[in-house]
Amino acid sequence: MIKYIQIGSVVLKIDIKKESKVINGILKSFKSAPVKKSDGVIIFKSAKEKSIKINLKSRSVEVAGPALDDWSDHLLPIMIMQIIFRFADFLFVDKPQLLLHASTAVWCEGKTILFGDDGTNVGKTTASIELGLKSKGYVSDEFSVYDVVSNTVLDFSTLPIHIRDEYLANLNSRGILIDNNPKYRGLYSLDDFGIKSNSEAQLSMIVYPKFSLKAKPKVVRLSKNRAKANLDILAFSHMAKFLYPKYDRASWLKKTDSTETFDMKKDCRRLASGKKAFADQILQKVTSYSITFQNPSQIVGLVNRVVAMEKKRVVNHLSASAVVYFKNKESIKILLIKKADGRIFLPKGHIDYGEKSSDTALREAKEEAGLISGIVKRKIGEYSYTFTPEYGFATHNKMVSTYLIEGKKIKLKALSAEGFINALLVSPDEAIKLCSFEDEKKMIAKVFK
Repeated sequence: MIKYIQIGSVVLKIDIKKESKVINGILKSFKSAPVKKSDGVIIFKSAKEKSIKINLKSRSVEVAGPALDDWSDHLLPIMIMQIIFRFADFLFVDKPQLLLHASTAVWCEGKTILFGDDGTNVGKTTASIELGLKSKGYVSDEFSVYDVVSNTVLDFSTLPIHIRDEYLANLNSRGILIDNNPKYRGLYSLDDFGIKSNSEAQLSMIVYPKFSLKAKPKVVRLSKNRAKANLDILAFSHMAKFLYPKYDRASWLKKTDSTETFDMKKDCRRLASGKKAFADQILQKVTSYSITFQNPSQIVGLVNRVVAMEKKRVVNHLSASAVVYFKNKESIKILLIKKADGRIFLPKGHIDYGEKSSDTALREAKEEAGLISGIVKRKIGEYSYTFTPEYGFATHNKMVSTYLIEGKKIKLKALSAEGFINALLVSPDEAIKLCSFEDEKKMIAKVFK
């Protein structure tokens, strides 16, 4: 039997050589692909011995085992989901999507909080369920596919949720979840909790929850370095476990569920280097916190404290923008970029540490719009503005330095990873009309009016 499923921008062909109600049950939770053309193939087949063979050249994975339809094996559905998601993550390599080792729940309308795994903490599913019970909104458990362009975690809430025995006992004692006999032991659905799925909300924050009976409940905002180190694990541990099964405590080959922690930081950092730009965009948008709890009932209160801290925070940004012009005997053209929502901008971005603002303006024009070469002529001026992103809580103050750049060579190409769909060259008058921000209109007018 062959099925095609879609995970974000990737289409997988699933080839099941022997009928399996367990595998079919998992596949029903995925969106069927409308086109029978795949980015990769997963083959499930019966065999005496367990094996998993990855062929990177043919973009295929062969999974073999003696019990692909064992209803009593509560780890079997989990391992099937691991193989499907992790292979898809490998296929995301050139796409603006990341598979995060995290569970995601809704905070309020339009905002989600992602509870991440840094390789040492325990409690991401517990934290996401507790928040979901309060907000009645949920997105994903264990496998959070983050779309960089839309800043959303894709909705996989129809997949079964794995509840550990300790948390199950806590839920039973509070009268929240009484059923002790789910189809697969330890696996539940949103209906069991009275929670609804939510696929529209944007990512607002990353929280690393840690369960500890000894430590007092606390909230800590992570430093930039710690947030980056944690994100390497969060964003690339699934792929590390796919390529290096030694790291996996519940792999297809070992079939264990130990609490042993493996040090995979080195391999995660190496894998992260290939998608650094995507990971950096997460860090630019959202803040990372850690919370320590002794009892699941404390989680929502701790998250409330995190949100209150964020609302008081003011973030200062230094950015640079570019008025790039091309001049010939007949005309002058200005370089603009357009987003999917229709807004039009000058190329603009954050000034990296140690970078000159003029170099930033030139770099952003190259990255966002396809400029190949140009000469910075002079600084046009500065402007500033204050805003709170619709997905966030903190207040942001941004100071922008704008530079005039004479374009020499260009191959128009919008940076899709940041949501741009078109790069265009227009006359100065048209550029002033098209620009979505008044401050950018003024910068162009200072030179060409």
